[in-house]
Amino acid sequence: MSARKKPSKGASYAMTMRAKLKNAFRFGFTGTPIDRTMQNTHRDFGPLVDGEQERYLSHYGIRRSIKDGATLEVHYVRDKVPFVIDEEAMNIGYEQICAEMEVEDEEAKDNVQREKAKWKELARHPDRVEIVLEKMLTHFLAYPDPSGFKAQLVAVDRKACAVYKEGLDAKLRARGLPPETADAVISGAQNTADKDVRQLEYTKAKQDDLIEWFKLTPREWEEKNREMHGDERAKWRPPLKILIVCDRLLTGFDAPVEQVMYLDKPLRDHNLLQAIARTNRPLPSMKKLTGVVVDYFGNFERLEKALNFDTSIREESLIDWGALKKSVPGEVARCMAMFKDIPVQAKRENLLAALRRLRDPSAAKRFEQNLRSLERLWEAVSPDPCLYPLVEQYNWLCSIFVAWRRRQKGSRDTHGELAAKTRQLIEKNTTFMVVAESLPVFKIDADYAGKVDELPTPSDKAAALEAALTAELAEDDAGFTYRMLGERLKRLKERKDKSDAATAERLREYEEIAREAAKTKQEPARLNLQGPGEYGVFEVLRAHGKTQDEGLLAECARRMVAHLKEHQLLGAGWSYPRGGGGWQRVERSALAESWNDLYRPLGFDPAAEDPPFLKPLVNELAKSDAQG
Repeated sequence: MSARKKPSKGASYAMTMRAKLKNAFRFGFTGTPIDRTMQNTHRDFGPLVDGEQERYLSHYGIRRSIKDGATLEVHYVRDKVPFVIDEEAMNIGYEQICAEMEVEDEEAKDNVQREKAKWKELARHPDRVEIVLEKMLTHFLAYPDPSGFKAQLVAVDRKACAVYKEGLDAKLRARGLPPETADAVISGAQNTADKDVRQLEYTKAKQDDLIEWFKLTPREWEEKNREMHGDERAKWRPPLKILIVCDRLLTGFDAPVEQVMYLDKPLRDHNLLQAIARTNRPLPSMKKLTGVVVDYFGNFERLEKALNFDTSIREESLIDWGALKKSVPGEVARCMAMFKDIPVQAKRENLLAALRRLRDPSAAKRFEQNLRSLERLWEAVSPDPCLYPLVEQYNWLCSIFVAWRRRQKGSRDTHGELAAKTRQLIEKNTTFMVVAESLPVFKIDADYAGKVDELPTPSDKAAALEAALTAELAEDDAGFTYRMLGERLKRLKERKDKSDAATAERLREYEEIAREAAKTKQEPARLNLQGPGEYGVFEVLRAHGKTQDEGLLAECARRMVAHLKEHQLLGAGWSYPRGGGGWQRVERSALAESWNDLYRPLGFDPAAEDPPFLKPLVNELAKSDAQG
């Protein structure tokens, strides 16, 4: 039997299982189903139902994965660098090349490659290599590198990896960059004749080191170097940004910092789908929004042949770069539509007018979603010249977003929420951002009123106060008074009145809530209620008692906490589990304490078994638990 016909052990086992277990159900679990005549996942595992082949028992598609945040969209760029032969002959030969590359039997593959090696020589011809490397490095330095992302360069074979490594070293030096910026990871072989290839047959330890160094984000790279060499930057090891491979690391390799794959090798079907998936791993810490595959070999000239899957799978797995660029003006227009009739000018009144359009929470949410979608496109396409006519509008939209987020957060630190190229854009074109940053940003404190008065209209003041109060009162595990104020704020925000008189009344109510919130911040120190749990108890007693005598309420709060401590009921961890024995003991003891004469002016009913103040009081004490 020839090597080409010899069945593998896997095929033999499968044959035996099917013969012995004729009635058994077979389930296939795969990320990339094969859909060919000889090998077909759907046919082999999917039963015929009413004469139709069942393709999937359960299908978790790429689109759903993107929606869930498990993966990112991947865009492809056709940039074929042809061989120095007749184009028509090359197009015909591409199918043969792909078939040759996918022969699984190693001996048969060697025979094929010896017979058909000429196309590989053409692929790594010096003139062609020069074109590919110049295109690749220019793209890399303009697109992924400014944002800190990395790339793989996929070559046809180990010899091509060596050729690309040598050429890339020279180009990096010419640009003043260290040659360590790029390196190769290839599989070893016995008796490699080519000296240049042998030099890249690194030990496993060195390969593992290169892979780990490649995976580092810029921040992790800096931390590693500081750990090893401190501030002596001359000793720092340069970052590894480009990994040259041929077969290794095309499947099962997980490096979220990789954003781009430069593909100069024939791949198709499941091999191609798995390879491009190296770029779709999310990296929220670096605001990675998309993956990109640049095709120098011509894999995507006929996408339906390169990816022999359902049309929907092809459309989900790869999105054409040209179509992506064409979609940017529409995304800009969608964002701009929310601010129709507002001139795009760096004026305070124009920015305030835009912020008024975002007062409604649903409008603000829609704006944020639209801008994030536009930002994703901008980051992917920048610095393509097609964006130039849209720079002013995009910059203005970003200034609106920054001003709006500053109000939401009560903080000036909002630029960091934008992706890298967008930040660079607004830092170079500061006109709009200067206006956005001139608007007052404040938290609810003793000075808030003076800052609000800087705004020109009651509507602007109300919007700013609403945003500040929302941020202030939305604290996790807020205190008793803050929760009450938060409920008042929620009811006020739900009112949809729009008249001038209603706006003035709304502003008055916002100011009242703000005064109480500011007062609440100052009270613990003013009333000497800074011990754990004391101020929370005070808030509850004030809310439920019949007296508003602050001195008496403060004394009652201190006395209540001291009593519980004396009886050793507030030891660390007493509130775990919630509602357990510790809670019950504190409730009983606090209830008994409230019967003393000191608390009589509060008007609590001594006959009540479960008075209204009791459970909120214990809740406030639980927040001050030493383990809480």
